[in-house]
Amino acid sequence: MPQIQPQRDEQPLIHGEYAPSFFGLLASRVVDSVVESGAIAAERFGISAPVRTFSTLVLLSRAPMSVTEIAQQLGVTHAAVIKHTRSLVALGLIDRGQDAKDARRRPLTLTDAGREEVERIDAFMASAAKVYREIFETIGIDVFEGLKRMEREINARDFATRMRDVGIASPTTKTS
Repeated sequence: MPQIQPQRDEQPLIHGEYAPSFFGLLASRVVDSVVESGAIAAERFGISAPVRTFSTLVLLSRAPMSVTEIAQQLGVTHAAVIKHTRSLVALGLIDRGQDAKDARRRPLTLTDAGREEVERIDAFMASAAKVYREIFETIGIDVFEGLKRMEREINARDFATRMRDVGIASPTTKTS
């Protein structure tokens, strides 16, 4: 089973002089590890959909949606949704429809196989929530809640603005 390598804890870029400046790198590594090991666990639940498409399938289980609507709901790019939906169409889990009132709108809907897949995903996600709660309790931090708070804070005032506001200028910035 994939794991974050313990020797990485000694990497100076992440845990030394630049900590926590390489937060994004560390967060990406954790996410990649969770997705990779989550895919193995999902297979045990009989799930064929890629882990990164679960949120799209869950949204479509509630109502047909266009790519744009899915992107807005998930807060991701249109291109990311297109990539995911292509794989879901190829797996036979979703269909592209046609809106009778708007010929430009192509709502995506679950197939029968897609609805069955969402049932397995629901069971998987309930188990995953238990695992995350155990991890958060072990480390003493609710990372999910912390990341939601961090996202709200960064949305309220982005990183570049914060750098400017604390008076940090790039080395190439000329001061008079």
